[in-house]
Amino acid sequence: PGPRRSLQSHDPEFEGVVRASLREDRFMDAYFLRCKVRIIGHYDRTDLALFEGEASVDDFIRLATNHGLHLLK
Repeated sequence: PGPRRSLQSHDPEFEGVVRASLREDRFMDAYFLRCKVRIIGHYDRTDLALFEGEASVDDFIRLATNHGLHLLK
């Protein structure tokens, strides 16, 4: 496995949503304003990214890759 990642946020509610999604019986549903993308995380790690009209898929992929995420198109 790769290096451990840390979650740095100024929003305790957001941290709670993300941490709860790491357990197999929970889901994550978060909207990221900067990228205009909704991420729905499932228990088996098959997450779904839904992009709003003018959202840049390429920018999102670049940011995700820079943070150690692996994406399938």
